[in-house]
Amino acid sequence: MPSSRESALPPSWQTAAAKDRWWKRVAEAPHSVLMLDYDGTLAPFKLDRMEALPYPGIEERLSRLLALERSSVVLVTGRSRREIGQIYPASAQMEVWASHGWEHAFADGQYYMAPLREEQKAILHDLMHELEARRLPASAVERKPASIAIHWRGLEPSEQDLLRRSALKPFERFVPGGEVELLPFEDGVELRATGRTKGDAVRDLRSRFSTETPIAYLGDDHTDEEAFGAMDPADLALLVRPAPRGTLADYWMAAPEGVLEFLDGWIEALANDTDYST
Repeated sequence: MPSSRESALPPSWQTAAAKDRWWKRVAEAPHSVLMLDYDGTLAPFKLDRMEALPYPGIEERLSRLLALERSSVVLVTGRSRREIGQIYPASAQMEVWASHGWEHAFADGQYYMAPLREEQKAILHDLMHELEARRLPASAVERKPASIAIHWRGLEPSEQDLLRRSALKPFERFVPGGEVELLPFEDGVELRATGRTKGDAVRDLRSRFSTETPIAYLGDDHTDEEAFGAMDPADLALLVRPAPRGTLADYWMAAPEGVLEFLDGWIEALANDTDYST
């Protein structure tokens, strides 16, 4: 779906003139929706991805948000639903879109997995066997329900280069626009089945709420651009990075300080602790 947003270098949310107007919208709305990426947004990147626990203060603030009425907290992640549940057990209390939109789980236990085409299943099955035969480090290869990710975070440059050449060789035969697509992410690449993205999570949420409902999305990676591009013009898209880059997001902020401040703002707006009348 074409986006109405344009890629540009975003201004800082910290100094944005629109902040007070946004919090006023959240405070006055019957309901609001906060969509959050996990890695790089709520948690730092780690060499061992299972050690990527939320930044200090994140869990406490999300617990407060979940306890407040008039708002939904939705987790949108490239991790599998199983893995995000292991590393962040509190996600069981939220609606979760995992595996870049292929998995969809609710706090009441409902779970849906979008069906892969037979060709996609065969490609991922055969490719996984090929990668296993290359005897890559177990920590470097992540098999998800609809993709295979190769990680080289924390490795020496020579080791990264060796892993790239060894791991990417099997990917070279796949052409854009086919059953699978090759996507870069922070310190790695992922071969993902085509047909679902994080943008599908945004479109699903948008279809369930009125256009007046304040919806914000916080994400750091290139895959989050698919979500930014799916948002309505009145929604709020925030890029989470140490420094801005070209993006479809409206503003940028740094983690964890900017994210913690943003969560505090949402809590205050819902609790009506702030006077927005001026």
